[in-house]
Amino acid sequence: MVLINRHLMKFYHLSGLLLFVVFLFWLLNFLPLSSTKLISSRSFQPTQTASPSTVSPELLPAPTLDTIFALDHSWVAALSSETITLVATGDVMLGRVVNLKSVQKNDFFWPWLLTAEILRSADLTLINLESPLGENCPLTNTGMVFCAKNSHTDALASSGVDVVNLANNHLADQKLSGAAYTKDQLQATGFLTIGMDQPVFKKVKNTTFAFLGFNDIPPFIATPRVDTETITSEIILAKPKANLVVVSFHFGEEYTETPTARQRLLAYTAIDAGADLVIGHHPHWIQPLEIYQGKPILYSHGNFIFDQMWSDQTRLGLVSRFTYFNDQLIDLELMPVKIFDYGQPRFLTGKPKENLLQDLYRFSQEIND
Repeated sequence: MVLINRHLMKFYHLSGLLLFVVFLFWLLNFLPLSSTKLISSRSFQPTQTASPSTVSPELLPAPTLDTIFALDHSWVAALSSETITLVATGDVMLGRVVNLKSVQKNDFFWPWLLTAEILRSADLTLINLESPLGENCPLTNTGMVFCAKNSHTDALASSGVDVVNLANNHLADQKLSGAAYTKDQLQATGFLTIGMDQPVFKKVKNTTFAFLGFNDIPPFIATPRVDTETITSEIILAKPKANLVVVSFHFGEEYTETPTARQRLLAYTAIDAGADLVIGHHPHWIQPLEIYQGKPILYSHGNFIFDQMWSDQTRLGLVSRFTYFNDQLIDLELMPVKIFDYGQPRFLTGKPKENLLQDLYRFSQEIND
């Protein structure tokens, strides 16, 4: 009898333990535990650290990789009207097939049609122009010597562009006279240009921006090759006259996704000298983002308006939107685009957007470690 009772007690004990394990399994797998979900998705979907409805802009923390790569930035619209937005794009090349199609369509605005609204909505928009302007550009779909009909300047203005970087390896494609003509035409249309005459300053509300452009890619005909001493001296001269210093670099290696050691050196030099933001171009592929000394470096925005339809990488680019309040960066949003019809970028949405940002986030984590 005693032996039977012992067996029964053992049975009840094991049964109770089994029921507890089953209950625990159900609890972990079927209840909506937010902490479990956060851990599993943290690599790409961190939550915002501040609610715009309850926190003033001046109390918002500086952007981190987690907040930058969050998919939802709509909260920024609810902030104070005193915020200032700066938008930057990838490479803009208005020659070759883009120019040919614009002339054939008799429409120089068509490359900008589906993105101009975002560019116009910003207080300032910065582009890197990879093609000099001219009145008698040959109509061609080949070649590496670029020329864009002067009619493109009106489309640039209609699209909301404010600042044009000319410090790049194609500025002198139409010789020194073409470089000077391009600068003069842009300035006559009302654009600020950097790379030849700089810095330039632009006051928005109570904040003064200084813009500088540097080229590190040959040939060095219209602009000299940049060096660390020039970067430092020009930024130091501009800094006392501006609240924020924005530097545009044409640097790196084409068709690569990893910033070179020289790219990082030049970007670090700019920030150490007082730059608040570094915008990179030239690789024609998107490259990762780095935060150095609390300042963002976007090594390559990829392409924006270009006719390089021959690969997925060259058809992709970023439009970045920086939001400032009281001279402090409070948000950075990355908006991927893909080029169609040899020159018309369209914003990615849904899964394609999420997948691109997820890959870029992981790569950015690696270089920020």
